[in-house]
Amino acid sequence: TYHGAVKVLIGADEHVVSASMGTPTHPDYDKLLLSAARSWTYRPATRNGQPIEVEKVVECYLRS
Repeated sequence: TYHGAVKVLIGADEHVVSASMGTPTHPDYDKLLLSAARSWTYRPATRNGQPIEVEKVVECYLRS
């Protein structure tokens, strides 16, 4: 089992602006994970009712 974390910067438009490995899992899996993370969408965080950019850490587990 591999454990890692992806840091994603979520834009005010709900799309991932950037993604990087906070904690690597496995070199082959990291590339796939980052590619997938860049296509994720989120409900944007808000401040005073307005959408804002925010960073989130997503933990991932890989079982072989």
